Amino acid sequence: MVLVYFSDPKVQDKVVETLYPLRYKHLRPSGFGPLEPLLELRREVVNKRTASAFIINTSSCLESLSLSWLQQELKIPVYPLGPLHITAPAPSSLLKQDRSCIEWLNKQKPRSVIYISMADMETKEVVEMAWGLSNSNQPFLWVTRSVSITGADVIDSFPEELQSLPESDFKNLGPIRLLHKLNKECQVSFKDCLGQLLVQQREEIACVIYDEFMYFAEAAAKEFNLPNVIFSTTSATAFVCRSVFDKLYAENVLVPFNEPKEEQNELLPEFHPLRYKDFPVSRWASLESIMELYRNTVDNRTASSVIINTTRCPENSSLLWLQQRLEIPVYPVGPLHMVASVPTSVLEENKSCIEWLNKQKENSVIFVSLGSLALLEINEVMETALGLDSSNQHFLWVIRPGSIRGSEWVESLPEEFSKMVSERGYIVKWAPQKEVLAHPAVGGFWSHCRWNSTLESIGGAVPMICKPFSGDQKVNAR
Repeated sequence: MVLVYFSDPKVQDKVVETLYPLRYKHLRPSGFGPLEPLLELRREVVNKRTASAFIINTSSCLESLSLSWLQQELKIPVYPLGPLHITAPAPSSLLKQDRSCIEWLNKQKPRSVIYISMADMETKEVVEMAWGLSNSNQPFLWVTRSVSITGADVIDSFPEELQSLPESDFKNLGPIRLLHKLNKECQVSFKDCLGQLLVQQREEIACVIYDEFMYFAEAAAKEFNLPNVIFSTTSATAFVCRSVFDKLYAENVLVPFNEPKEEQNELLPEFHPLRYKDFPVSRWASLESIMELYRNTVDNRTASSVIINTTRCPENSSLLWLQQRLEIPVYPVGPLHMVASVPTSVLEENKSCIEWLNKQKENSVIFVSLGSLALLEINEVMETALGLDSSNQHFLWVIRPGSIRGSEWVESLPEEFSKMVSERGYIVKWAPQKEVLAHPAVGGFWSHCRWNSTLESIGGAVPMICKPFSGDQKVNAR
């Protein structure tokens, strides 16, 4: 019997021959209750009895075939008179509408918002959807009705991880203070989230792997007796530097960002070729605040091991140092960008630059990209343009919107800028960096030296020109 297909998972994806492109899994009228009462209800609904016509809230341009089929099957006129919402004189909603979202939408860019409005969901599904929306890096408007989530009466009873820190926090606090706040505010909510996941799928969760800067996760793993592993996305050498930061701070050899001191150029005896000035301080926070953060990131607590996005070739001595210092296994598992199945960029990539690269000679192009956070003064941009123009080399230059102080993008730069870059340059707001560095036309990479960019450049065998700004960039550049 064909109706058995409703409950047979093996054939749910089969196409219904007379209703292409529908599949059997699309025909089941409801996910609740046995099939027979539902079929009886549907049978009554489509029985026209003495009706003289059918009117349907639809449009001929969308459902011409289905309307023709109904006309023949029912043998009475079938009139499409929708979409009715376009002509409705009053709101058709049965629930009270919250119109504050319109004010929020007015502040967003055109076509930038994802709108979500769905039927009943399990709490687990809501949590997974929340993470997906968060990782999409798109603003979203999400309708969550009361009692629409199984096991939760109102949105306030959701796990707190559905609530993110305000976007303004990064701008107002800076990265170091933001990380302090994140670790303080997420500890309880992450524990609640992990607890719920363990109730739902205990056999599937064997271990917690957490980013070194998200150390709030360790307390939750410890409470539920789960093994935990620290994951470092920075270099092993940067990890070493954070590990000895306390000692160097106590010796008064580290200075705040942009406050030069004679000793800063001296080599560290134990960490050749690093100099004191290379240590990962930040322009956004005091040494005390940085020290507190680093003390927490390098504390292995109950971790069973550390995995680092690096390889032994360039960092063998640092890996051996960490192995002895931490007294737990340290595994280099990189470079991870070589096995990533999806783009790792948080910004929209302009792939038109690949077509431009295809027209250039081998090893003839300088690729310039200074990351997603660095800010340049207008005079720095102009000097960079002058240097690139004077090199007589073609260049692909990533200039992120908002990365030039006092200028939204390049439109407001002096007229000389266009003259210097127009002949041999190609400017984009963001580029597919892995693809660019793998392109045979690229012969050099002018970089800020964050670890991902450094690994990608090494992986593509592209020589680097280093312009580090802060944090671990100076360690990597050295």
